[in-house]
Amino acid sequence: MPVPASRLIIDLESSTAAALIFLTWEILITLDDEVEFIWSKPRHSWIKWAFLFARYGALSLLLAGRVLEGIVTYSTMHLDTNGIRLWFAFQGLLAFSIMAGAEIVMMVRVYALYNRNKWVRYGFITLMLAELFTALLGFGLTFPPPSFNPQLIITTTPGSFEYFSISTMISQIVIVVLSVARYRYMYTHGHWEGTRIIRLMFRDGTLAFFVFFLLSLLMAVYHILQQPFAPTEFVWSISIISVTECRLIINLQKLPFSESDTLTEVAEFTTIVTNDRSRAGTSYMMTVFQEPQRTDQHELHEQSQFETEIA
Repeated sequence: MPVPASRLIIDLESSTAAALIFLTWEILITLDDEVEFIWSKPRHSWIKWAFLFARYGALSLLLAGRVLEGIVTYSTMHLDTNGIRLWFAFQGLLAFSIMAGAEIVMMVRVYALYNRNKWVRYGFITLMLAELFTALLGFGLTFPPPSFNPQLIITTTPGSFEYFSISTMISQIVIVVLSVARYRYMYTHGHWEGTRIIRLMFRDGTLAFFVFFLLSLLMAVYHILQQPFAPTEFVWSISIISVTECRLIINLQKLPFSESDTLTEVAEFTTIVTNDRSRAGTSYMMTVFQEPQRTDQHELHEQSQFETEIA
């Protein structure tokens, strides 16, 4: 007969199951948008794979965790301690991969705002490499010993959480500082008015920063203080990160099909960098892609365009 689960384990499993249900519900209510805006993208589109990994990678991680929890708590079979120990240790790297995917999406948005500035690119690459090094370091230093108790996968989180969650907070602060600096520059130079994509990026980016930063902070605090509900915080963090990242992507995909901006005279489709000194005051600025067509006043000038793939 299986050993009856304690009240704490029952509460933890109930909460983690609720996080899984929340993520599943989000997938179902946005499935139409996913089919329309994500599945139709070509295979070489990185944003397509970023979305699918954020959504179904997180879902797979939560499902696998819930299955293992059920086996450890209720199964009478002999458990492979080494296998469960590896799963426990790798949770830190898996959580890092989900968070890193969301950060990359945020970084690409800021990189586009800075018109693909090479120093911004190199800075972000350095940050991601530093995060990866920190995550691997935490994985190595906190790898569970052979005497690992399988019940710990339900009641505790890996020590590597402390390492990568602090490094992600540093990266998120850098992202938001660069974002605010760029938005302030665009606002003071008159590039804000009538540009819906910039307003959308400001709104979504600000909300996403607070969500990601708060979750990373809670993940670090819960582990450092050894709070009993740390595993629940981890599972809910994965679920919320997935939802937030996917919403960031979908919102930009839907922008060209939303109500057209009353301050523009042409249709808006996706994000580009265009050579427009009269509006930008610099060689390049972020605008929305404009379909060339005649207006009553003039014909649009030929634009130098490239797709940034953030929209």
